[in-house]
Amino acid sequence: MASLATTLKEEISTLARREVRRQTASANRAAARCARDIAALKREVQALEHGLASLGTASPGPPAAPKKTSGRASPSRRAAKKVGATSASAKPSPQSPFSGEALKAHRERLGLSAENYGMLLGASAMSVYNWEQGNARPRKSSVDAWTAIRRIGKREAARRVANLKAAESESESRQIPAEK
Repeated sequence: MASLATTLKEEISTLARREVRRQTASANRAAARCARDIAALKREVQALEHGLASLGTASPGPPAAPKKTSGRASPSRRAAKKVGATSASAKPSPQSPFSGEALKAHRERLGLSAENYGMLLGASAMSVYNWEQGNARPRKSSVDAWTAIRRIGKREAARRVANLKAAESESESRQIPAEK
């Protein structure tokens, strides 16, 4: 009699587990789909933050590399991949107000050295070189100064540099030498 009760108990628990699994399968599939969509949205947000960072805007956290997941790509994943591909290019968009290539072309068009061009912007020659090479991005004040001098010509630039150098040498001559 004991074996019959044990067998019956095992059979009932097996049937109950099978029924619970069948009842929760659709909920599990929906939860997995939601998890995939959330992961795709996180990757999309990271790609957008990376795009903002490459434009010089502060982003609310360090951009992380997108994680690879197996499975069928959902529409939001494809959107994240497209966004990541476009923001990964280091070239600024035509709407972007600053680009290193434009800065270098303008400096060469004016015939100025990086040092003199930096004087016009209120920056060092090394900063100008780094901006041109894309190794650094200027602050907003420097971008505003660059935007202001983009419209000046060669003669005006030479005149401004001469005025700045004269003012600099004048301020150096006014300084009192240290006593010995």
